[in-house]
Amino acid sequence: MATKDQMSEEIEALAEELGLDVDVSEMTSRELVALLSDLKAKKKDKDRQTQADQPKKEEPFKESAAQYRVIAGKSITTRHHVVHQEDEKGGVIKAAWLGGGQRALDELVERGVVEKV
Repeated sequence: MATKDQMSEEIEALAEELGLDVDVSEMTSRELVALLSDLKAKKKDKDRQTQADQPKKEEPFKESAAQYRVIAGKSITTRHHVVHQEDEKGGVIKAAWLGGGQRALDELVERGVVEKV
């Protein structure tokens, strides 16, 4: 097992490499071992790329893909969000967002809440 001085030196080297500031002067041996283990794990994670590190790719909104739009003054609560004319997508609604799917969307068109574009 390494001495406290050896562990302190290794911790300080890893912390500097990771850009962290640590003070090991008043730590016990157990605390040093735990910190050293955590820093080694951080270093491994820093070297690895995971899916969580990559930003999500959002598909741009396509106006041409819109077939149905909520009419002005109306709003519909869907699985996706509350859809209304003033939202960021201009009131566009998709059948997949509704519990009843296409049948529910067709019913909304009949009732005059949604218009086919």
